[in-house]
Amino acid sequence: MKRKSFVWAGRLACVTAALMLGLTACGATADDEGSVQTEEDEGESKKDKKKKDKNKDKKESTQESESGEKTGSEEDNTGGTAAGENEPEEESREGKVLPIELYTQKAYDNCWEEGVELALMSYNLVCLSEETAVRLPELEKTLAEWNESVKTRMTTTYEEYIVAAKEHYRSDPDYFYSPYSVEQKTSVLRSDDRVLSLELFGYDYSGGAHGYYCYTGYTVDAVTGKELAIGDVMTDTEALPELIYNKLTTENPDTYFWEETKGYLEEAFSETETTLAWSLDYTGLTFYFNPYEIASYADGVFEVTFDFAGYPELFQKYYTEVPDSYVVRSNVYDLDGDGEADTYSVDSRETEYGDCDRLYISINDTTIERETWAWEVDYSLIHTKDAGNYLYVALAHEDDYKSLEVYDMNGSEPVYVGSLGNVGFETVYLGDDRYGEALLTNPENFRMRSRMEIMSSYSGYKDYRVGDDGIPVPEDVLYHTSYSGYPNWSALATKQDVTGVLVDEEGRETGNKYTIPSGTEVTICATDGKSFVDLRVGEEKVRVYVVCDIWPQTIDGVDIEELFDGILFAG
Repeated sequence: MKRKSFVWAGRLACVTAALMLGLTACGATADDEGSVQTEEDEGESKKDKKKKDKNKDKKESTQESESGEKTGSEEDNTGGTAAGENEPEEESREGKVLPIELYTQKAYDNCWEEGVELALMSYNLVCLSEETAVRLPELEKTLAEWNESVKTRMTTTYEEYIVAAKEHYRSDPDYFYSPYSVEQKTSVLRSDDRVLSLELFGYDYSGGAHGYYCYTGYTVDAVTGKELAIGDVMTDTEALPELIYNKLTTENPDTYFWEETKGYLEEAFSETETTLAWSLDYTGLTFYFNPYEIASYADGVFEVTFDFAGYPELFQKYYTEVPDSYVVRSNVYDLDGDGEADTYSVDSRETEYGDCDRLYISINDTTIERETWAWEVDYSLIHTKDAGNYLYVALAHEDDYKSLEVYDMNGSEPVYVGSLGNVGFETVYLGDDRYGEALLTNPENFRMRSRMEIMSSYSGYKDYRVGDDGIPVPEDVLYHTSYSGYPNWSALATKQDVTGVLVDEEGRETGNKYTIPSGTEVTICATDGKSFVDLRVGEEKVRVYVVCDIWPQTIDGVDIEELFDGILFAG
């Protein structure tokens, strides 16, 4: 299948794959959230997430395997290694496959001179959540090394391009068409406790008529952290050259491939290795063919995919077993379950102000249009075991306000289901002025944040799952504070004695009053977003009720700023 050409980062993505990649082809309140559904007014709030994950892992580790035997440890559920190297016992490969939590860290820099942008660099790194890093330490080590290599390679090239671009612009400004660029966009195609597979899109420009763009992949065993070879995943590499060639010519009948393509494919495979770029997702394995590799630059990038269901004999079973629910990153997927691949897309219409006012959601040749207003649009296709397939469209608006739209993708055309206001995916502070965006990887348990405006401006998060109609269902009654930077606007100090009610760790009121003495440091740890906050006072949690429908906000009729130091509201 030929990958369509497109514009990324405002230019036609157009130097060599090796040069670029260095790889060898391998203002609102939380009430907005209730715009679609009404949450339970009663119920226990969830325990600390780490404790919940620990209990969940413990439960998973004692589930019965297909053979009727119980696995005895967490390692039994996540076992696996590169084929042929320290092959684990068969029983360690049993157990449910679980998604893993990831964050992406974006890096960007550019260089200007005399009002002209001379050079730019952009890339994103991938890191594990704390809980996942503890569970998969070898994967954590591998990702840390990979991230450092990407950072080093990108910054080294960027510094060289700054020097070259300045020389070019000063000597011949009339023929300086575009900033020298080194860019890499990393997409996570698969992330579970057996496989982590990344798709890397690279763009490189250092003068001339156009740059060069390419795709490659990076796939590792999640347990051992070792990069997987093609022979680890596929059982019959001898058959692949002919199978790939037949797919290329059948799916692209009007394309002229180089005459040496057949020989090129035959030379690309040994018994266990390949020089071709490839990646692995939840449904199959994809080979990438970049411009000039087997056809002209104008023909673009080609992909050849072998799906697990259609070619079961080609794959090691261990790597074909996937979680019950997962997130699809490819725009080609069997949406209606008829065994035939469908194509879906999300496009937006940009206005003269740089925002967008229309969304176009498509399945095959059927498109629906919706009015919207957003500065940024991102989307994920969610596959769930019981409810089918849903499209989550994340919208970023002015003043960091975010919302989520949901579309049913199980039929011949998209169907708008509903939306949630004031929700966006979690941003976490990683230290050293680094921030990470949480990726949606587990439809059965994912975290979204909402902007709180009670007692200060800060973020509050809840854990969610995909509901039967596709709309996210909160697993928590309360929002838990999550301000991911400095200053911490949820940290306060009392200026007077403040009386509230003690609550337990599950957020239930005990009925016992508690007076917080003047001069005490407290932290907002939870809230319902509209009527109360829970304050952490040493080992205690104290709930105070806040009147928010008038300004200023008050507690027992007293202005909150008379009661607390450190209150800050954004905007």
